[in-house]
Amino acid sequence: MDPMLKLNFDITFHGQSRQSYSGFVVRNTQGQVSGSGMVRNNFVSDPFVGEVLARLNSLRFATDMGF
Repeated sequence: MDPMLKLNFDITFHGQSRQSYSGFVVRNTQGQVSGSGMVRNNFVSDPFVGEVLARLNSLRFATDMGF
């Protein structure tokens, strides 16, 4: 496994339904994808909360995968 990995995440937020979707990808130093995922979050009050949830979801994923 590469000694260094990069974790990127982003969200989309739907105000009317109060949902956000968190997407994340883990890449190695050559840019190859080591893992990725997406999570739907319900009862999200605003985009800032969506960003916080995306960060938590991506870190949880990376930890669960052993990165």
